[in-house]
Amino acid sequence: MQQQEAFTLDKLTKNSPAIITKICATPFTDNNNLEQRLLAMGFVEGATVTIRHFNWLGGDPMVVEIDAGALIALRKMEASSICVQTLR
Repeated sequence: MQQQEAFTLDKLTKNSPAIITKICATPFTDNNNLEQRLLAMGFVEGATVTIRHFNWLGGDPMVVEIDAGALIALRKMEASSICVQTLR
């Protein structure tokens, strides 16, 4: 599979797989605790992620599948600190 466009996980469309490239802090998410929690949940570089569900009307939280296994609910603010690249 070829890698494509790079952006943050909160911008990924439902059921489109992507590869995590890094945990990217923003002015709103520059929090070492958040980075450590995301890494502990399995959001590591190279992992495949797919958004499986958005809350009603596309709000928080979103359900993210990691490496075709674990399902984790994330707020959009948390997802905005995960950089991904789509797969073709």
